[in-house]
Amino acid sequence: MAEVYQIGTKPKVETSVIPFETTYQEDPMMKVVDPEIVVREGIDGSKKLTRTYTLNVVTGQLTEDVKEEVTPATSKIIKRGSKPDDREIAFDVEYIENKDLEVGVQRVLQEGTPGKESVVFEEKSGDAQIQVPAKSELSVETRRVPQVIIVLVEANNKLYLYNGVKELAPLWDNLQPGDKLLWIQAGRLPESFHNPSASLSIKGIDPAIKELARIDDITADQIPERYGLTPEEIAGADLRLETDLYTLNDQALNNNPTLKELLKNVSSRTISIRNIQAADNHTHRNLQFAQKSFENAGFTSKFDDREGLLASTPKTEQVVHTIYKPLEISIEDVSSDLEITEANLVVNGQKQALTIHNGKVKDTYLPTSDAPITIDYKYKGIPTTNRTVVTKVVADGNEVIKDEKIVESSSHLNSVPPVNKKIEVGTKPKVEDRKIPFSTVFETRDTEEVG
Repeated sequence: MAEVYQIGTKPKVETSVIPFETTYQEDPMMKVVDPEIVVREGIDGSKKLTRTYTLNVVTGQLTEDVKEEVTPATSKIIKRGSKPDDREIAFDVEYIENKDLEVGVQRVLQEGTPGKESVVFEEKSGDAQIQVPAKSELSVETRRVPQVIIVLVEANNKLYLYNGVKELAPLWDNLQPGDKLLWIQAGRLPESFHNPSASLSIKGIDPAIKELARIDDITADQIPERYGLTPEEIAGADLRLETDLYTLNDQALNNNPTLKELLKNVSSRTISIRNIQAADNHTHRNLQFAQKSFENAGFTSKFDDREGLLASTPKTEQVVHTIYKPLEISIEDVSSDLEITEANLVVNGQKQALTIHNGKVKDTYLPTSDAPITIDYKYKGIPTTNRTVVTKVVADGNEVIKDEKIVESSSHLNSVPPVNKKIEVGTKPKVEDRKIPFSTVFETRDTEEVG
């Protein structure tokens, strides 16, 4: 009976989030100290992967088909001011007395210049360190196992597998490149390998099964080395043994420990005993010593099992792989006030520089083990408000880690004092000479005559 394997082909659906990005718009009409305005809220997008599988019922191989559906994210838009926050300081006017300057005369000694008061944001710098786990998943691969078929047949022209390569065609036709068919024909099975003939044919190298060629007598334990079969190939081999009813006694296989060991070590075995009624009808045949010999050694046999001898069922195995996911690493202050000046990734004591472009880190790292991963970076810049340096590590569309380092803004006032306007004012004393006209006075004298 052929071996039957159930192989899962249930579709697999994977959904991941595409985080929205944040962009800043400069508004020259807004001051740098004005609160930032959210123009549009961000909306996350999504990616949906649907994996469907098709099974090749002949080889056992699975074929995967992947369909991707993407809903793009909508960016968040923030408006910020770029206009300096400068305030003018008015100058005063100073009047200076000049006693040498005529009264009413003014003279500008110094023009006034307004002062200025500005908010100055201070430079910030620092560093940070983040621990990141490797991201992996177990993948189960169903694959066909390379086949090794060992055919052992009694040298009897009435047996199914004795008459030539055409009898083995059903086995050969189902082999894949690299599979091996070892065909050994000998007398006195299962007692021994007497007067053996053999051929080893490799599919993909040999165009057909090689004809048998005479070889020296061997024992079963010499077969692997003689034909270059590894212990792993023997352990996975299918062994087909065909003999007739006749053998020396019912302990023949127990007395041939190397063949018994070979039968025990292979992956599967089919033992067929041909029920040939010979004319002389020997007592050995009537007692069916061959059948008893296999039973006494602990192996099951069938009579005339031609179907079992020629059955070919591909073997598959499930191989579990640890698949490490590429880590997409980003480090940035989305406002660009702060720039990343240095960034490294450290694994097992080995440091690897991360790529920096325009003050932001965008790089990918593929882990090869579960060793701890450390990311360190340095930043520098002038934040006009509290800013956040965000470190994100994403694997296969899923966020592995998100670290936020808040950098507080600080500022001080820078003042340029005004220059007062100076005006000179004259206060020199003023002297005026004015003529006072005289008057005539007539006097009367009694002692003098008139006229």
